[in-house]
Amino acid sequence: MCIGVATAAKVEGPYTPAGDGPLICVPGDGGDIDPQTFVDSDGSRYLIYKSDGAAVGPPAAIWSQKLLADGRTPDGPRIELLRADLASENAVVEAPSVVKTASRYFLFYSADTFQSSGYHTGYASAPALSGPFVKAGSPFLSTDLLGGKVDAPGGADVVDGHIHFHGWLGGGRTARGMYQLPIGFPDDRPQLG
Repeated sequence: MCIGVATAAKVEGPYTPAGDGPLICVPGDGGDIDPQTFVDSDGSRYLIYKSDGAAVGPPAAIWSQKLLADGRTPDGPRIELLRADLASENAVVEAPSVVKTASRYFLFYSADTFQSSGYHTGYASAPALSGPFVKAGSPFLSTDLLGGKVDAPGGADVVDGHIHFHGWLGGGRTARGMYQLPIGFPDDRPQLG
């Protein structure tokens, strides 16, 4: 499990793999997945992704890798943003997404396993993208917080004043669907609207 890059002349493709190998493939990570790009207000480009961790060794972690302007060449060392270190995370953090407000960076992430009703979306905040990120004291989206209307909400992304996420459909465990809710950041804290 590695992260690669492919390019195309137009968005609908066809795409061709770029380079001679993966962009990110760190031995010992147990796999590198869930890539998300982030462009900071100064134009700096970053790849945010998850290292899977291993049954023996470090648990899953979320990393930031600065990229050159081409968006496909690493620029300097990667930085660990957070690690699965809470009991409620069950050694899993994944699906990172970064939002910047006037004075804070918010890293939304999923935790636990999506097969479990304990799967949830949490967030951490920091004064800079390099951290230190401090996790919120409780989940932001969970089955309980959503009144059981969405089972196991995760994979969140914030776009145009809405948080988009997936969860099990129709009370069963056969398909996951997409949901959205309004979100705002009054007083530099995320709140559902």
